[in-house]
Amino acid sequence: MAAATPHAIAVYVDGFRFISWETASPEFMALAFTVLARNGIRRFLSRDPMNDADSNIACARMVKQGGAST
Repeated sequence: MAAATPHAIAVYVDGFRFISWETASPEFMALAFTVLARNGIRRFLSRDPMNDADSNIACARMVKQGGAST
């Protein structure tokens, strides 16, 4: 993926929601961030529809641990 696209690919992240309004577990979200980063996604744009600052901070930390940036 990185060789095919010279530009950083970004994805919007809605807190602990993954293609759903229901929240996902932190373990699942960490796995999702890691797999996406491993496959070429380098920027994650975090927003939380409930304006939960703690959730945004937790997601940003998981993204960085997974190898990408926020």
